[in-house]
Amino acid sequence: RRRGDADALLHDGGCAFNNPALVALHELAAVFPNADLDCLVSLGCGRARAGAAAAAASPTTSTAAASPQDATIAEHALKLLEACLNFDFIGTNADESGDDVGTIQLPSTWRPVAHDPELTATLFEYFRSAEPPRSSSAMQSLVLLSSVRRSLFATEADRGRFLNQLMRGIRDILASRMGLQHEANYHEFCRLLGRLKSNYQLSELVTTDVYSEWLDLASKFTTASFDQWQLSKNSIQYLLTLWGRLVAAVPYAHRAVTSSQSTSNHDTADSTAGTADDDAETAEQRRRRREREHLELLERCVLDVATKYIEAMITSVHVVDRSDGAVDDPLDDEGGLKDQLDRLPVLCRFRYAAVARFLGDGFDATAQNYERCLAAETQAGSSSPHQQPQSSMRSSLERQLAWLAYVIAAVVGGVSWNQLPLAEGEEALDAALARRAFALIEGIDV
Repeated sequence: RRRGDADALLHDGGCAFNNPALVALHELAAVFPNADLDCLVSLGCGRARAGAAAAAASPTTSTAAASPQDATIAEHALKLLEACLNFDFIGTNADESGDDVGTIQLPSTWRPVAHDPELTATLFEYFRSAEPPRSSSAMQSLVLLSSVRRSLFATEADRGRFLNQLMRGIRDILASRMGLQHEANYHEFCRLLGRLKSNYQLSELVTTDVYSEWLDLASKFTTASFDQWQLSKNSIQYLLTLWGRLVAAVPYAHRAVTSSQSTSNHDTADSTAGTADDDAETAEQRRRRREREHLELLERCVLDVATKYIEAMITSVHVVDRSDGAVDDPLDDEGGLKDQLDRLPVLCRFRYAAVARFLGDGFDATAQNYERCLAAETQAGSSSPHQQPQSSMRSSLERQLAWLAYVIAAVVGGVSWNQLPLAEGEEALDAALARRAFALIEGIDV
């Protein structure tokens, strides 16, 4: 820093070492071979954390307003952290254009930093207290941290503690909705929810002490997002990804429960089992009971999510009509529509009987309204003053039927028959939904 530049801000990556004094000494010897060094000072530790802590101490003051210099330092630190976590250390990420991330292959020497609970707590606090783009950058760093490789954790207990802290931070945001009023923050938070199940098994999520509360809040957040789809249409796919992956993991959880139950029964049958074995069996029974309760909660939440998505997309037709062109029709977004529909089969088939009944009832009611509208148009004739309103109503009903047809096609036709065996009665449900779609096609052709 030059003399007089008191406000200048300099930063160094420190990618190799947290305190790269040895590197600095080597560079000094290479650049100034004849210079003598009397003292080496390393500065910059803890400033971003201190800025977030200062903001947390004053709820009425944002991080950015608390100290401009601290906010600037924290902004540069967040950019550096995001760049480091995004770096492809082993050269396996060929496509860098995608919005989603894979497993982050951090070096083992970074383990103390990744495990540091204060880093995760600081990022959550900064997300809640700062304004975009700094807050969204903090959430992006949390997305990347949640995707670090499993082997980076020395023990499963370390990984469990990290996950528990992550789940608590997400739970707090879901409960308070703090920071989610900004679109960029909202989008990054949905990405975090979508990434959570990608890197952690359902059995791991269940063991956290806030799982049930987190699941219930996540369900309410998802259904509320569907109600406001025009504000979050680019984020819906991440929410559907979360629930689809939660559902896809349930069969494996069932197998684990069955296996543990068989082992427990075998141990109980052992004539040498004593009081300690009886206590272990009781603990195992309590664990299985908690897993059954979690599964029942998941079933309720998934049913709410699936039916609310279908309902919201059908009612989106009215939102588009009332906007008079100000809101884009999601049916016209082929890429976004495909991304959402691809995630529906596993989600809807988790409680397929209830979802199929909801779809069938909605389809029948809309088809009947469509038939009455066509009959009214035919009876009124083209010269009737009521022709224009009838035509608008027909257009709305056609787009509602289009949504229902898209969903039915995705649910019925999106199943991989060799990987997802059908439960008893599901073929009849598929046939009933397909019959409605074919009847609609026949009626339109006529």
